[in-house]
Amino acid sequence: MYPNLFFANTKNILIVLFSSFFSVIIFSSCNKKNKLVEVDPAFSQYIDAYTSGTVSKTASIRIKLAADASATHPIGEAVDKDLFSFSPSVKGKIVWLDARTIEFQPTENLISDKLYQVNFKLGKVTHVPSQYEEFNFNIKTIKPAFTVTDFGLRSNGEKDKMTLLGEVETADMEDNASVEKILTAAENNKALQINWQHNGAAKTHNFTVASIQRGNIAQQMELGWNGKPLNIDNTNSKSIEVPAVGDFKVMNIMAMNDAEQYASIQFSDPVATGQELTGLITISNQADITYSINGSEVKLFTGDNLNG
Repeated sequence: MYPNLFFANTKNILIVLFSSFFSVIIFSSCNKKNKLVEVDPAFSQYIDAYTSGTVSKTASIRIKLAADASATHPIGEAVDKDLFSFSPSVKGKIVWLDARTIEFQPTENLISDKLYQVNFKLGKVTHVPSQYEEFNFNIKTIKPAFTVTDFGLRSNGEKDKMTLLGEVETADMEDNASVEKILTAAENNKALQINWQHNGAAKTHNFTVASIQRGNIAQQMELGWNGKPLNIDNTNSKSIEVPAVGDFKVMNIMAMNDAEQYASIQFSDPVATGQELTGLITISNQADITYSINGSEVKLFTGDNLNG
């Protein structure tokens, strides 16, 4: 109905929160100090849907009426009426999106990991019995979190240099500049430059660490992260072995589920485009295997979907 928002039909009083960060929880699991509102199913006579559950701190709050409002309103223009109130308080403006849908647009981000009580003056926009003049419900903002995934070292075409690709995924939309501050990379105690590509809508932030030096012997590079710029308690590091020049080896094997399913194998040096790989790289119980070579990466495709 409306992308990136959670709407719950008032006929169903069990509201399930779908966290964008891998978990599913029920409202009753929220902090017991917060007051939870039990929505009367009878409101479904007057309200078709409303923003509910776990929402982004950047979210707007919408109400869709079951019938047109009792008066016409300019579409897209701010409404000079006190129709919404919040606890904790939220500043913003109110806009009619169509004859049945009204939206509260906060002027600032909501507080992360916070349970809000929302009061909507239903009786001011449509004719209802006195007991339904005010509609009360809850929303819960996402708890900040992030994960760091590296996709392994790969050759960039130079025998003495390598590149590391990876991704930071955040639970909620975050400031790009702040995300960049959480990650560091170093080799031999020398900081390495990190380049970024951000996809705020998907909450993914891809990074590239280039010019990782290979020496005469294997050495280590350090990838570290600290969530302080995002006010997240997540600090850790990972040591990654950088192979010596001329040391041809498998660096990483990953199962990929993109547009196609395949196995990705990263080598320390580029593989010749015409290299015959039949029998050299196999997948158990799979006879129909095709290969794709792209620099130091070899992709294995099968005719069947793989599980496990």
